[in-house]
Parts: sequence; C-alpha cells; structure tokens
Amino acid sequence: GVRARADLDGLLPESDVVVLALPLDDSSRGMVDARFLSRMKDGALLVNVSRGGIADTDAILAATGRLRFALDVTDPEPLPADPRGAEGVPGPDVAAGASRGGGVCPCGDPCR
Repeated sequence: GVRARADLDGLLPESDVVVLALPLDDSSRGMVDARFLSRMKDGALLVNVSRGGIADTDAILAATGRLRFALDVTDPEPLPADPRGAEGVPGPDVAAGASRGGGVCPCGDPCR
C-alpha cells in the first residue's frame, strides 16, 4: 500500500517494489543514494516516476545487477552509455524512459 516517506527507511529491506512519486525539493534531492539502495533487498525493483534529481545516477549504476530499476526520468538524461547494454541503458536491470515520447527498453529496442 501507500506509505509515508517517514516510513520508507524501515520498509526498504522487506519491499519487493518501491515506487517513488514525490516532488523534487531540497529534502528529496539525492535521497536515493548508495545508502538508500543498500537497504533494499536483493532483486527488488525501484520505480521512480518523480524527477531525476531524486536519485543519484552513479549509485543506481553501481547497484545494477543486485537491484532492478524503472526510471521515468534520469539526471542526466539520457543515461550514460555502458558497454553492458545499449546506449542510454546500463544493462538488463534498468528500463529508462525518455519523457519526450518513448525510450529504450532493457532489450535495447525503442519503446513507444
């Protein structure tokens, strides 16, 4: 169910899916960092439908393989190319959409 942001830290270790939908402000900028991601259980899915600045892109890239990601927006956008995946997609554990209509699926094909 929907829970308050104050409850998030205690829920991360037991949640299979975490969906973020909150405004970007001084208190939320960079909240998804290496510590946040380390508290998530292996194989969990993080869905960010907020602004890209909510998440630390380097921390997300470092956590691919252990966690899965569905990102509506990223910072920077598009994601940097990675030799493990298609340009803009760092690997099979990350689905990143482009807010300008379409994106790249984890398989590397355009999504519409």
